[in-house]
Amino acid sequence: MTMDPDQDPTRLRDAPFSDNRPSVRTPDTAGGFPKSADGQLMPGETLRRRYLLEEEIGRGSQGQVWRARDLLAEEARDRHPYVAVKVLNRDFQGLPDALAGLHREALRAQQLAHPNIATVHIFDRDESTGRVFIAMELLEGRPLDSVIRETHGKGLSPSEALPIIRGLADGLAYAHRKGIVHSDFKPANVFVVRDGTPKILDFGIARGIHAADDSVFQGFTPAYAAPEMFIAADPHPADDVFSWGIVAYELLCGRHPFPGKVAPDARQQPLRLKPLKGLSRWEARTIDKALSFDRADRFADGTALRKALQGVAPVQKWMAATGAVLALTTGILWYRNYLASGPDIPLHDLPAQLQRDVRKGLDDGQEALRYVERTHEMSVTEDAVAGFDSAYTLHPRNREAVAGLERAAELAIDWYLARPDRREALSQLQNFQRKSEFYQTYAPLQDAIDSLQADR
Repeated sequence: MTMDPDQDPTRLRDAPFSDNRPSVRTPDTAGGFPKSADGQLMPGETLRRRYLLEEEIGRGSQGQVWRARDLLAEEARDRHPYVAVKVLNRDFQGLPDALAGLHREALRAQQLAHPNIATVHIFDRDESTGRVFIAMELLEGRPLDSVIRETHGKGLSPSEALPIIRGLADGLAYAHRKGIVHSDFKPANVFVVRDGTPKILDFGIARGIHAADDSVFQGFTPAYAAPEMFIAADPHPADDVFSWGIVAYELLCGRHPFPGKVAPDARQQPLRLKPLKGLSRWEARTIDKALSFDRADRFADGTALRKALQGVAPVQKWMAATGAVLALTTGILWYRNYLASGPDIPLHDLPAQLQRDVRKGLDDGQEALRYVERTHEMSVTEDAVAGFDSAYTLHPRNREAVAGLERAAELAIDWYLARPDRREALSQLQNFQRKSEFYQTYAPLQDAIDSLQADR
């Protein structure tokens, strides 16, 4: 259902931290905290004897969002003990299956640890009030819908918009690799923190929940929903891709691509979209494809979207230019030997933005590898591969990317070859091989697959 963006509980006010913090209520003489006449929570109340509510910072159909102090973190001398607490209203939590659904989705959202996704800390119920709440990362900055409105229909410049657009694609790609679909991706569910980093809010929380009369709490916003969502199709990563395309278009143009229309109507009466200026060809094509009305015509998930958005043209251009110079100055034979020894262009010679994108892929891959080696959680190898593959695609034969891809494969091979179910091991390694083009010619992985096939 649509709502006034200013009333959306996922939206946090600018700069919630302040030296002039609101006063905290103290218990009255009869004990306990003062409560409002209508049963609404008030500043000074504590949930689970841990989260001290200080200021309401948002309100919407699902409930209230509070700036709260985590007393346990404060006791542990945490320098930043503040969190955002989303308290569900009683009507919403009274819906059949609501608590079970929200609990399941909140637990899944807690698995998401990514710089472009707001962190969910806990899903719980307060024993004294019976109120269900979610504690999450408290952010400082501005909601994305406010950022767009402040452009007054002109949109941001490509240099301002593209880092946000890329960051949102990164966050979706990570969540999709974890098997989580957002289902309500929109500007009001994105927060841009003070350093410019976009953070996606409410992953997996806004889903359709059936009431007793078979009506449905509509957990998506029609203006940003893919056509399939209107026919109650199962959630799919490609639906998030469609929503991402609308948000990307709004950032660049300052307005919705289908003003006043939802996707099914826009599909019946196609509109001529305003050309996206200042983008590379592949960036413009990526957004255009994301806005396809058929799932089959869109990117299957965030990972495919992010790869298309990155493109390889900058590297190819630098390769061509450097290749020409090297061929002219030192001879073709020397240059061919140089090509065989490593990356065609050193990382430090690539354009600055491309360097940052490559570095991010490498850092994400290394972080995931360290986690796998520490916990032996093999599913996270997919995150490592995604990071290294991103860097490898942007900077072919990057030595660190190659080493990371090889290490991830080594861990996967050792793990699955040790499994007693050889059929399942074969299936897992074949699936792993499809995660990166690098693995199509990586002999150790192919040898492991061949050995498992021979055992059948």
